[in-house]
Amino acid sequence: MMEVKATAKTLRIQPRKARLVLDLIRGKNVEEAAAICKFLPNKGGELVGKVLKSAVANAVHNNDLDEAKLYVKACYADDSDTHSDRTYFLTHIDPPTLSQPHHGDRG
Repeated sequence: MMEVKATAKTLRIQPRKARLVLDLIRGKNVEEAAAICKFLPNKGGELVGKVLKSAVANAVHNNDLDEAKLYVKACYADDSDTHSDRTYFLTHIDPPTLSQPHHGDRG
């Protein structure tokens, strides 16, 4: 059977939290996976649901596959790219620091 994929880059969610959702839908058919994503109370369910919907649209429109026969074969979440501190480019005082995207300092 043909494989179809969809990729989402630069999502504002920790990979660990996205993997919790991905583990729930891996191996399920598309309808069941979409229902799981829809009714999860966290942000990961919404974001994974959008990527799943995109993959289904790719399969149906680009490859003429039947939506009822589709299932989630593989899904994964990797770490995001590091970005350098922008203040270095403005002040030229400190060397750039590489860090993961975060939601501010929490103590």
